[in-house]
Amino acid sequence: MSPAVSLLVPVFNRETLLAPCLDSALAQTFPNLEVVVVDGASTDGTWEVCERYASADPRVRIFRDDANTGPVRGWWRCLEEARGTLGTFLWSDDLLRPTFLQRTVPLLANESTAFVFTAAEIGAEPGEGEINYSHPTGLIPAREFIEGSLRRASMYPVSPACALFRLQDLRDSFAMKLPTEPETDLTTTGAGTDLLLYLLTALRYERVACLSEPLAFLRAHPGSLTIDGRQGLIALNYAITKGWFAEANGYRNLGRAILARHWLRHMRTSRRFQSPRVAVMRYRHLVGSWELMRGAVVEILRTFR
Repeated sequence: MSPAVSLLVPVFNRETLLAPCLDSALAQTFPNLEVVVVDGASTDGTWEVCERYASADPRVRIFRDDANTGPVRGWWRCLEEARGTLGTFLWSDDLLRPTFLQRTVPLLANESTAFVFTAAEIGAEPGEGEINYSHPTGLIPAREFIEGSLRRASMYPVSPACALFRLQDLRDSFAMKLPTEPETDLTTTGAGTDLLLYLLTALRYERVACLSEPLAFLRAHPGSLTIDGRQGLIALNYAITKGWFAEANGYRNLGRAILARHWLRHMRTSRRFQSPRVAVMRYRHLVGSWELMRGAVVEILRTFR
């Protein structure tokens, strides 16, 4: 019998964190699942952990790439190997509460629902973090979710580790690059690929389901890409991704505001002036110089209201 749910665990050099992650996947009270682990040629003891779990539990299926080709290609390999109907990515440093699948799976029985997301605890250790993405349990119009994700990023999830999708939607919404000018490569960090799983999927449905319970734990630690920041590359990729999505899907003014906001934030944090012309090239020509400056003025005025 094919599993109903595939929990997808891409991993690279997470010897000490992988075991708790897999324990949380296997402790799910929903029985019909598989755990697909793809190791990106780790150089520590990660593969040995994978082998130990696979030998102990037939629900764990493990694969190892010959070389580390970056996070996003590892994510795609997980999708290629998955056999379920529903699924999500569970990053190797994160955890799921035991009832995550029991609570989320039934909500995808309605074909007009794009995905289900839950509140999540974010912190160094479970019980020590802050609760994020907490919305009243119920349904949100898909357009409202999209606009909220673009406008108020901190209120909506980016990591798919606190959501459940149909696997085909994850495949259909998966992006390694953006058709900008010049093209934007998302494979180095995955920043943008993860967000688009939500945004592109939401475009195809009427509504999104949410649960107020924090059923996922997202670990914040120096080794995570989000905390590391990659010298601003992650924030830049998210800004470009939002700008491209907004431009391509009828949210053009919102896209300009997002890029203007990033331009101002970049200059403030770097303490260096960046000309609009340089910024426009950095943003893959998704916005013009005058549009960027007008957007910046609007953002500045908004702070004084």
